[in-house]
Amino acid sequence: MKHFFPALYGNEKIKDLIGRDILAGKPHHAYILEGPLGSGKHVLANEIAKALVCVGDDAHTLPCGRCLHCKRIDAMSYTDISYVNSGGKASLSVEAVREALTTLSYAPDEGPYKIYIFE
Repeated sequence: MKHFFPALYGNEKIKDLIGRDILAGKPHHAYILEGPLGSGKHVLANEIAKALVCVGDDAHTLPCGRCLHCKRIDAMSYTDISYVNSGGKASLSVEAVREALTTLSYAPDEGPYKIYIFE
C-alpha cells in the first residue's frame, strides 16, 4: 500500500484521495487548499507538486523525497513551479495573476507539468 505525502501529518482521507488521483495519472487541474494559518496548506501544495513530478522508484511512498525533482522542489530551484503570493495582503492582485498568466503558454522545462502555487 502506498503512503502519500509523508511530510504532512493528519488529513489521511484528503492525502489518500489526491495521491490516488496522481498515481492513476489523473490529477485535477487545480486544488484549492483552505484553512487557518499553520494548518499545512503550503506543505501540502509542495507535496502535491513533488508527487506530480517525482521520478523516484519508491514502491511505498509518493513523493519519494529523494529523487532530483523532489530535492529541487525542496530547495525551491525547480523551474516548472511558480509561486505567486499576495505580498502580505488579504488577496492576490490582478497584476500578480496577469504576470503569472504570461508564462502559462510555455511548455514545462524539466517535468511533465508546469505548476503554479497561488499563496
